[in-house]
Amino acid sequence: MNPNLVDDSFIQVLDLDGNESVISLQEALINAHKYKAICGECLPQDKAIERLLRGILHRILQDYGANGEKEPLTSPKQARNRWVELWKNGQFPAQSILDYFNTYKDRFNLVDDTHPFFQVHETEKQIEFKASNGKIAKGDGVNPRTVGKLVGTLFASSSRPRVWADRYFDENSTLSWQEGARWLLFINSFDDASFKKPPTDIHVSFCGQITGIYAEGANLFETLMLNLPLSQLDQLWKNNTPYWEIEPFTRSQMVVAPPDNPSLLLTFPYRRMHLIFNEEGRVTGYELTGHHSFPTDNYLVEQNGVYRAPDLKKGTPLGFRRLTSDFLWKNYGDLFLPGEDQNLRPGIINWISNIVNSDDYEISIPELKFRSVEVSYKSMQCVFSEMTDDTLVMNSFLLADDSADWRILINSSVENLKKAAQATGYFFKNLAIAAGGDPQKDYPRKEGEEIFWQRIDTPFREWLGSLKEMDEIIEREKEVKTLVYGIADQIRREKEASASLKAAIGTTQKVKKGKTEVEVTYNLQKACGQYYSQIRKIMGDSPKHAKE
Repeated sequence: MNPNLVDDSFIQVLDLDGNESVISLQEALINAHKYKAICGECLPQDKAIERLLRGILHRILQDYGANGEKEPLTSPKQARNRWVELWKNGQFPAQSILDYFNTYKDRFNLVDDTHPFFQVHETEKQIEFKASNGKIAKGDGVNPRTVGKLVGTLFASSSRPRVWADRYFDENSTLSWQEGARWLLFINSFDDASFKKPPTDIHVSFCGQITGIYAEGANLFETLMLNLPLSQLDQLWKNNTPYWEIEPFTRSQMVVAPPDNPSLLLTFPYRRMHLIFNEEGRVTGYELTGHHSFPTDNYLVEQNGVYRAPDLKKGTPLGFRRLTSDFLWKNYGDLFLPGEDQNLRPGIINWISNIVNSDDYEISIPELKFRSVEVSYKSMQCVFSEMTDDTLVMNSFLLADDSADWRILINSSVENLKKAAQATGYFFKNLAIAAGGDPQKDYPRKEGEEIFWQRIDTPFREWLGSLKEMDEIIEREKEVKTLVYGIADQIRREKEASASLKAAIGTTQKVKKGKTEVEVTYNLQKACGQYYSQIRKIMGDSPKHAKE
């Protein structure tokens, strides 16, 4: 049993009619336009596979044109022209892909004596490490793991699987090699930080450290293209070279130089591991023997990450950050307003904006769909806790240079919604105090904010997705006011109807204001009045049809 991922099928996909099938790497690239999307066991796994595909494409397209002609890239403008020509063709050049895989086919063997795909072959049974007493000692550097640890959706440690997993594995469970290959890519990109002694200061894999922002198109070809900036805006990438074309890292190279090109970054071997097979060719587990990582301060090769601005006073460099919200639109300003430093936006958004704004290209990308992907960890980052994602759909005109007023309106609306959610939270808290609740307890406020977010989410997404270039900004802004006033009024009426007599009568509490204490009265009528006043202060005067 020796599967080769170039020819042998292991990637689960949906075709354009919604039917599931399993295809090879070669098929996924040559006929990407014939498939809707990758659809494996979970979204982070899909993105790990997409990143592999993009790493291969970066390598091929730096040397070959849209029609397969040999023509190395020499300028950023040529890179943009190549991208546009590919988009117009609607498919990748088949012969270039075939030629590349023919050259490096032996590097895609899942089982191999020297270079198994995305694995190491040596067992590294004994390694030296620095013991707690400062002396150099020897220890077992192999962490054997079951398939329960390999399968990401189980959210499991080796000894403590989660109760509500999507399936159950015991020590005798196995996986097909196809599923094992998919989870191999997932673990490499998103693995947690668990590792038994000796200590290695292992970190969560790179993709687990960021919130990934990915564009999604009408088919797999468009999805790969929208996430494939063939150059930086003002210069070409360094020579694109995937990991299987460079000298392999050794065990001593745990921290290495940051990849200076997308092809290496997207195919980077973050984990030193290898799959274990039984005689029937099924995966019984894997062995983890170490990791590789690199410094990410001021690192701009990653095109799907969200960046944190540097803080000169604190000496904090430019770096990645994770979004704190599962609603992608709450972070609109961070994603779509370049501010003073365009590098703070995900690179794919800068690339798409550049294409949309160029008069040289007559292509149509009427609608844009962005998706966030994030994996969280618990127990000192040693166990997966959850996988979250969200989607944002909008018209591409919003990325145009002459649509700055629209972007300002959207961002202002989002900031106002955050303030309205806070106002709803304090409304709930004031009512709880009026009914005799503890003023120190914060859960009523959090409950109120969550209810507001639940009710505004769908209508605001629909509003954002419905914006058109010819619309009147003032009229569309009024629609957001109408939504907020309508939801706030609905919430107020519900709380009035369910309020207790005690809340209606109210109570007086001593509240600290600065260094002194003052008496404050809390009751239903006062809380409702304050809530309406706060909403009016945030949103401005109520639209006519939202008034009582």
